[in-house]
Amino acid sequence: MASTAKDQNPFHAQDPILCRDDFFNRDAGVRSVLVRLRKGQSVSVVGKKKIGKTSFLHYVSDPQVAVRHGFVPQKHLFCYVGCEHLTDLGEDDCLAYIRGVVVEALSTWEASPFPSHVGAACPDAYLWLDQMLSLFDRAGVQLIVQLDDFDWLMSNERLSLRFLDNMRALSEILDTLTYLTTSRIPLVDLQGEIPYISGSPFFDIFWEYQLPSFGSAEARSFLAKRLEAVGAACEDGVLEFVCGLSQDEPHRLQLAGTCMYKVWCEKGRRPVCDADCGEIEARFKCELQLESGDLT
Repeated sequence: MASTAKDQNPFHAQDPILCRDDFFNRDAGVRSVLVRLRKGQSVSVVGKKKIGKTSFLHYVSDPQVAVRHGFVPQKHLFCYVGCEHLTDLGEDDCLAYIRGVVVEALSTWEASPFPSHVGAACPDAYLWLDQMLSLFDRAGVQLIVQLDDFDWLMSNERLSLRFLDNMRALSEILDTLTYLTTSRIPLVDLQGEIPYISGSPFFDIFWEYQLPSFGSAEARSFLAKRLEAVGAACEDGVLEFVCGLSQDEPHRLQLAGTCMYKVWCEKGRRPVCDADCGEIEARFKCELQLESGDLT
């Protein structure tokens, strides 16, 4: 028997949110970031671990979301780079990896204004990117390269200031390349922690956006809407209790919501009540211990 929406956990406790319909809130931040990107301003999104930075990147680059904020499918191309893949690569290989991501994006870009042969191989990744940006400029196309977990990349001891100089030079050649990074700490503080990048002019091109936790009202609304989507019910006190467990942090909220959903399922889908809060809390603490690896 095929599952229905009401058979599925509406919370995303483990993986980033990739579907725009599952993304919640953040409207003001999305608007601020996309306005600046559209104007050619590179942006640094800063937030603590598991606050939703990767989900944020996927949401702002969703074609329908981008169009609502003035982006044109034929004139803007988003490319996602997970920097965890670059932590052990040399400088040339890092650029080659980024080139590969752009090539892949071009090959699947339905609105591409370029002929199909654009994206042919070139032995020098920096030269290829330079030449490609010239083509983008003539076509009036803006390339937005998303560098997720940028602090991981900067921890790569094989990199030097030359790499950052090249990255900045690419964005300045024709003003058609814009960066969107995420990191756990502000880029200015990152420079202080990693001496070899201290003082690099690369970091001067960014506008910073701090990704906040949800407010109490937002957290409560999030839980209520997710539960309503699957027909789950609970007493008001349970919502308050779960919000308190999560401290209104997005990932913890998803995790606590998952625990509440499982209790609802195991009760035969009867409303979750105050008497169930102890079971929800026990499950929640167990999940946190599993995540941290502390099973003592």
